[in-house]
Amino acid sequence: MWFPEGYYLSKDSAQFESKEQYEMLNLYQEANEDSAPDRHIQIEYFDGMDKEQSESTLNRLLEDFSYKGSFEETINDDFYISYGEVHAELNGKDTKLTNSQTNKANRFFALIETKDSKQVVTITYMLLCQESSSCDIKSEEEQNFMKQVYESITFK
Repeated sequence: MWFPEGYYLSKDSAQFESKEQYEMLNLYQEANEDSAPDRHIQIEYFDGMDKEQSESTLNRLLEDFSYKGSFEETINDDFYISYGEVHAELNGKDTKLTNSQTNKANRFFALIETKDSKQVVTITYMLLCQESSSCDIKSEEEQNFMKQVYESITFK
């Protein structure tokens, strides 16, 4: 897997976890200018799953990262890729998800699974704008970045 330049792994032990059949890590990139968003990538790896567990994992992603359950699915020679994006707005303590066609996407997800569903990688990518600044999200660049991350996944 390709790890993007400029991201860091926090020293906080809650930001990464490694077990026999599960790994999770959080990568961060702080905004380098006022109009840019902070960025957060979470990657999870699951081994020894079955199709039902994989579908449950996808459903969890759809709840948090998709507008009305919308996503795209791609099949290649080795695995399946489910990809989606949404615009999320905080409204007090609630998060409102809206269509990324009408508002610029600021949350992305991908689920990559082997054809037998035994190995699954999930990637979530969030752009976090500071409330005190106007935030410029370049949708096409962010989509291409996310695509580069999930297309770099290989299973051995």
